Amino acid sequence: MIHQRRYGFSMLELMITLSIMGILLCFGAPFIGKTCQSQDVVNARKQLAYALKKSRYYARNKGITVSVDLTEGSNTFSVTADGTELTGESTLFDSFNGTFPEDLVVISSSCNDINFDINGFLIDSYDELITENCIITVGYSNGIQKNLTINTGTGNVNYD
Repeated sequence: MIHQRRYGFSMLELMITLSIMGILLCFGAPFIGKTCQSQDVVNARKQLAYALKKSRYYARNKGITVSVDLTEGSNTFSVTADGTELTGESTLFDSFNGTFPEDLVVISSSCNDINFDINGFLIDSYDELITENCIITVGYSNGIQKNLTINTGTGNVNYD
């Protein structure tokens, strides 16, 4: 008797494999969505941290006061230097006036004003040094949130 070699998979084997993959995907899909939201929050925090670090650098090297305007509940921020908004093609801050993805907002900020003086220290609107660290929370109002801390002693921006 001649035996024929069988190549490939039978229809039953394919259907079982696809069924198992479908079941696994159903369990994994909710985690994928949360991971994407978490990554959005991390990216927004990095974007804001970069703007704050660049603001401090600009204040120290140009000898001017730089302010970062954060509105709680808003998904935008803007950077100003000595009262002039730093936008336009001739400034270093073209990419630092930012917008976060929709629904992603600044939840809270422990500082009413975020200003860096000519030495890169955090000051209030009356040019007084701020003595407590400034904590900014970015995230979804009903979900994932991340903190960003500005050290008042050094002006450094840190993640939690």
